[in-house]
Amino acid sequence: MKRDLALAPSFLDIHEGRAPHPPVAVLLGWHTLEFDSENGYIRGEMLAREEFLNPAGVLQGGMMCAMLDNAAGLAVMCTLGPGQMAPTLEIKSNFMRPGKPGKFIGEGWIRSQAAGVCFVEARLTTETGQLVATASATARILAR
Repeated sequence: MKRDLALAPSFLDIHEGRAPHPPVAVLLGWHTLEFDSENGYIRGEMLAREEFLNPAGVLQGGMMCAMLDNAAGLAVMCTLGPGQMAPTLEIKSNFMRPGKPGKFIGEGWIRSQAAGVCFVEARLTTETGQLVATASATARILAR
């Protein structure tokens, strides 16, 4: 299904229920717990499902990276105005320990921003606060 980015809903449209969540957010079970649009911070829950496991029975690294990218991307997205988007240009993830199926907390925050480029960090913790993975990413703010 091809989407017209010019018609893509804003973070607030999605958060306030005026637009549906993107399919990837649904897949990851994203639910926003808190956000700060002025400072570029977001915190939310995600649900790692059995389908996210690798042959060793732990979360596949790419799925954890997707969870981190979702948190980092939303930290930027919650700051954007109408007609803007911010694709991830690069992301580096670090895995501290294996993840198991269940709830995770994802946090993302803008570390710095200049000339339309955002440097973002994210972390993924278990529901009990145990650090599982971190990421640093770069996003570019564009007009849709």
